[in-house]
Amino acid sequence: MDEEKRVSAEIDPIQAPFLELTELECSDVGALTSCYVDGEMLHALRTKFDAHLAACPLCQESVAQTKFVVDSASTIGDREIPREAQLRLREALRDRVGFNSPKLAALRQEN
Repeated sequence: MDEEKRVSAEIDPIQAPFLELTELECSDVGALTSCYVDGEMLHALRTKFDAHLAACPLCQESVAQTKFVVDSASTIGDREIPREAQLRLREALRDRVGFNSPKLAALRQEN
């Protein structure tokens, strides 16, 4: 495989549409936050992301909250979730993303 094809194959399809933008908007930051928090953001995009964060207190807070949730979740480990909490979570997901979501369908099949 030549170099150009190898590089393009490595670009994350979530991040690719944002590479050509001069600046990121708040909605762009929202779409890219998980890549940023997980440390998987492309360098060229991270520069734009950091520039937006430096100028936008709302996005700073949103990213900080996301980092907090991810960090908190990583300390939980593999604990059994009480049945009542599972049911409440499923109901909240159903309300948020819709009953016919493929992910919810998979969850329903598991139980």
